[in-house]
Amino acid sequence: MKNVILIFAMIFTTYVVNAEQYPIIQVDKEKIFVLDLNDWAMDQLHITIREQQGKEIFSDYYDGKGNPIIKYDVRSFPNGMYSVKVSDEYKSVSFDLFVSYQTVTLVGEEKVIFKPFVKFSNNMLDINLMSLNNDVSLLLYDPKGKLIYEDSVYNLPVYAKRLNLENMGKGTYTVSIEVDGESFTDRITK
Repeated sequence: MKNVILIFAMIFTTYVVNAEQYPIIQVDKEKIFVLDLNDWAMDQLHITIREQQGKEIFSDYYDGKGNPIIKYDVRSFPNGMYSVKVSDEYKSVSFDLFVSYQTVTLVGEEKVIFKPFVKFSNNMLDINLMSLNNDVSLLLYDPKGKLIYEDSVYNLPVYAKRLNLENMGKGTYTVSIEVDGESFTDRITK
């Protein structure tokens, strides 16, 4: 247990140190916006643009090489709300944009979601997450797809859960975690 707490403390410290290193988004001119990835800590990034209904209309990867300033021309986009999301292996940052006839406008502030850390060792399932006071829901399914554990928490800065699976049968278990409307799924094999 002490090792898990120590590992989580190290990960949490890393998150706090890098917490302000988010991409920067700015409106350039008319219907063009700029994504500045200079301060992003990770090399491999996934960039997506989704329309208001959630349909992905653009997807690209940035590998840390080349120009970290990327311009996006949205003149061909229909008027409406869009979400720009930049993800690495630890977190995702989303921005909302409104595209009108003449301009693109940044709406509100960035939304940051840290991804959960799931580890299974010696029949113990550890789940750690910097939840930033967002709602968290945890579901654990057995190898047959039957729900065997459920947990929900609200307004906590950090979520940590340890489950003993010693009395469970062998097979692949599914861990489903939802944080502020974003879902993550992991599979562990016992």
